[in-house]
Amino acid sequence: MLLDINDYKPTFRGLEIPVIIQKLLKLQNEVEFEYFSNGFELQALDNPYLRTGTENPECFKAAIEFAEASASGDVYAFWLRNGNTDLNNAPILRFCGDQAWGDVVAENLVGLVQLLSIDSENYERDEDYTESGNHQGLLKLMREELHIEPITDRHLILKPAEEKYQKDFMAWFTTYITL
Repeated sequence: MLLDINDYKPTFRGLEIPVIIQKLLKLQNEVEFEYFSNGFELQALDNPYLRTGTENPECFKAAIEFAEASASGDVYAFWLRNGNTDLNNAPILRFCGDQAWGDVVAENLVGLVQLLSIDSENYERDEDYTESGNHQGLLKLMREELHIEPITDRHLILKPAEEKYQKDFMAWFTTYITL
């Protein structure tokens, strides 16, 4: 789906859109109907996942949902924990659309891009893997413009993020969302 940057800006509530996100948006718009990573699509969102679990405005202030993560309605969000407003360094959350669940998937935006380089909704390729239509475009962008190395082992990103943030995330998440 083509997404104009001006239509996307309100998603970020006045915060600066990270350069990485701007470059991913440009890549996404180059090939309208092809994913650059399986199931991932930047979207102008207004916290649809969080709104299904709570109406507490404090919850909405602490997370910015910015991309769809799967065909089943999963979404990615920046977690603005402890008042952080630097989206480049905000932990990345993934809320599961078909379950009342979420978790921390990356310590920051660079980690998310590395997970996207695996080109799989669950960050692990199986025997039926088929490369996304514009995945080579993502890998080229990562290497040539973002200077981020692709990975093949999801645990390089997931494990440190979980160890660093999961306990605090669950305390925050269960305060607002009924499981």
